[in-house]
Amino acid sequence: RAMRAVDGCGLVFLDPDNGLQVASVPPTSRLAGKYATAAEAAAFLEHGAAVVLYQHRDRQPWLRQRAKILDGLRAARPVTVPVHILRFGSRAFVCLAPEQEVSDAIKRALLELQSRAASCGNGVDVETAG
Repeated sequence: RAMRAVDGCGLVFLDPDNGLQVASVPPTSRLAGKYATAAEAAAFLEHGAAVVLYQHRDRQPWLRQRAKILDGLRAARPVTVPVHILRFGSRAFVCLAPEQEVSDAIKRALLELQSRAASCGNGVDVETAG
């Protein structure tokens, strides 16, 4: 149903309550709706849409959580272009693109946002992961 609703969209924003699905919450759990799955993100990418996933930080160090997110996404679909992450406070936007040209545009936009946030005294980090 979601695929039909966004057919033809170039960008899909996934805003689950908590972020990407975790192993401790199986798809059959009543809590599963609080998470997006890597398979859902991969399906949107397969249909040509870029995906921005809202992600809450958990209690793990960020680098460990980031690695789990990337591993989950790679398991659902090989990542052929860089993944860009905008991180601020206890939140992050994980940005996925279906092709390199879109990935480059996302990175430019995130770096501009980072620059504007810095000029206002706000800390925003942009990361790129292969």
